[in-house]
Amino acid sequence: MKRKSKIANPDMTNFPDYLKKLIPQGVPRYFDEGNYINSILDALEENHNILIVGPTGTGKTHIIRNIAQLLKLPVLEVSFTLGTDVTDIVGRYELKQNKTEWIYGPLPSAMMYGTIFYADEINMARPDVVSRLHPCLDDRRSLMVSEHEEELIEAHHRFRFIGAMNPVELGYAGTRPLSPALKRRFEEIIYIDYPKKETELNILKNRTKLRDEKTLSNMIEVARKIRRYHKEGLVSSPATPGNLIAWAALIARGNSPIDSMEKTILHQTCDSEDSRKLVSDMVVQTMG
Repeated sequence: MKRKSKIANPDMTNFPDYLKKLIPQGVPRYFDEGNYINSILDALEENHNILIVGPTGTGKTHIIRNIAQLLKLPVLEVSFTLGTDVTDIVGRYELKQNKTEWIYGPLPSAMMYGTIFYADEINMARPDVVSRLHPCLDDRRSLMVSEHEEELIEAHHRFRFIGAMNPVELGYAGTRPLSPALKRRFEEIIYIDYPKKETELNILKNRTKLRDEKTLSNMIEVARKIRRYHKEGLVSSPATPGNLIAWAALIARGNSPIDSMEKTILHQTCDSEDSRKLVSDMVVQTMG
């Protein structure tokens, strides 16, 4: 960190045990070619709500875990889907030992204890869920839990809200544009993309045992071509750095690049016979 933080938590004992377990530890290095971490830290210091936008596999969650590790703060995460309902974020009554108890959800827990709340795939959230987020994100910084005796929860001074989403224009299933009311509550919107070739090479050297630079360079070229195919609608998913790490790990264990590709990248990115043939032919040509 560049300077002393107002929200860093040097004393982890002021969290319940279940939250202490959510403080990230041992997070792999994030190769931050866009200075994203410092930008996000600056925004958190200003108590801004942050939205991170980027294609799948660009490290949105990885960045958040790095930041939480730096700040020694738990991360309460909800990965939104079309099936996520209000009880999944606010809480519900549950029967325990023949007694009904109220169990707080991740959002009020983050607000009460002053943690990071990470709303992944926020543009998949249903309108009734989004409406419950609004007062947490504006100057009220509060949540009315009508399901639990009209309890009003006011946010701890450390509470921070970070959302993440894939770009709508790339056509990921279930995504939609953010409503204007939700979008304007994010004071800072940060766009990230796949790393440059040199950075991706450093990632593979750092995270795998494969050291043949020609092979690694060719693999990255394969990934970049598949990403172009995805933008053109020719394959179902882009190739991510994580896919490359899995591919490199198999090669490092003595498997051929083509066989390793078929067990990793091919079926991760293609969902039709035509797209699999397109990618297979391209990989054979690129890998030599």
